[in-house]
Amino acid sequence: MRVVLLCAGYGTRFIAEAEQSPNHRHLTRIPKPLLPIGGKPLIDHWLETLATVPLVTKIIIVANNVNFEAFRNNPGNVVCSKEVIVVNANNVNFEAFRDNPGNVVCSKEVIVVNDGSNSNEQRSGAITCMKLGLQEQLDEACLFIAGDTLFDGSFLLASFLKVFQEENGSDQDQPCSLIVDCPCPEERVHKHGIIETDATGRVVSFLEKPDPSTTASRKQSPCFYLIHQEHLHEIEEFLKETKNGPLKARDATGNFLKFLVERNLVKSLSVSKRFDVGGLDSYLECCEEFKKTA
Repeated sequence: MRVVLLCAGYGTRFIAEAEQSPNHRHLTRIPKPLLPIGGKPLIDHWLETLATVPLVTKIIIVANNVNFEAFRNNPGNVVCSKEVIVVNANNVNFEAFRDNPGNVVCSKEVIVVNDGSNSNEQRSGAITCMKLGLQEQLDEACLFIAGDTLFDGSFLLASFLKVFQEENGSDQDQPCSLIVDCPCPEERVHKHGIIETDATGRVVSFLEKPDPSTTASRKQSPCFYLIHQEHLHEIEEFLKETKNGPLKARDATGNFLKFLVERNLVKSLSVSKRFDVGGLDSYLECCEEFKKTA
């Protein structure tokens, strides 16, 4: 199983909010996936966990050209026992992700891919970055994780992977991709992608920021998608169908999820809490939570 960490965003909302706070203005220089949470960069929480999972064969970090060096020199604070490979396709955040090995031992191969964009206006879009992270390799399942997302301590990746394996056992008649959902407060339903599921956990529909009166579901769906290898070609199909549309059609991962569930079997596993480090308030909430467990 490959893992793709989507880290090519520009964090415009976070930067705008942090700029207005003298105590947090210094954070505007740090890519969101490298923001300190619980004593280490956000991305380290994932890299530490992924390093312990035998199923994981490779970790791909997709960065932009502005922050590429930060990710290249320091994929998290991770010391990799295998070479960190750099694929330079763009320019902004690429360096931030490349050059700073630190304290976490990771036995996995980590590849940092540059999407080539230099500004938010030039951004590739999240689904294009999913394709870039795949590197045309469709022979094994791939887990896509948004670079600004964490779950609380009750989430166990091993349990999630066990469900995926069970859903794709020899007794199953069709491949199944697996995502997660978490509770969405009533007042925020209109701000998030909401999924509807049947009694078996199958996702039957995806609703982008719906009016709360149009659905009984309060299941928010973050970008944490384990896509079965037989479904990975759908990323290219989606991009073909939306290539002449606006960038926003290719920038919201929920648009791809909607496309996927309408054509394939996708199930969802419920988790108790998700942290979306999209703005300053949610970042500070996340810091408080992880301070308790640090």
